[in-house]
Amino acid sequence: MVRLVLNVFEKSIEDTNIEHVTTITRRPLDKNIISDKHTNVSHTDFLDYTPLLNLFENHQACIWALGTSQNTVNETEYIKITHDYTLAAAKSIANVNPAMRFIFISGMGADPMEQSRFLFGRIKGKTENDLVKESGLKEIYTEILDNCTITNSPVNNFKIKNK
Repeated sequence: MVRLVLNVFEKSIEDTNIEHVTTITRRPLDKNIISDKHTNVSHTDFLDYTPLLNLFENHQACIWALGTSQNTVNETEYIKITHDYTLAAAKSIANVNPAMRFIFISGMGADPMEQSRFLFGRIKGKTENDLVKESGLKEIYTEILDNCTITNSPVNNFKIKNK
């Protein structure tokens, strides 16, 4: 997942249609990732975006790629990271900029019926459903990028190429 996120970031920086990229991360990005087009914001409470609301006012899109493996945390923590953090961000964005495009990086096996026997499938499916029902955003996209590379990253023309 980290490599995928870095690929999205790199393609966004290279894309001449994208004027600026802001990353919101748990810890600062690698010092080798430097660009005049980039601002990194360290943030620790992914259930409260109040300090970041001014950032959301001036952006056109959010590519939501925060996540963890279901194998590295317990069920409660997985739900909090995968579902609750995502919905908190989307709702905060909608409060100040409901026209922002929200691209949720999901995954193969996300179950929109929320009946999968796998935690991953149920919670990714629930998150996708709740983004549409509860976020308040006008444009929500779900992208499945597992084992893929980004070939073109304008948000209104997001394309992937399987490896």
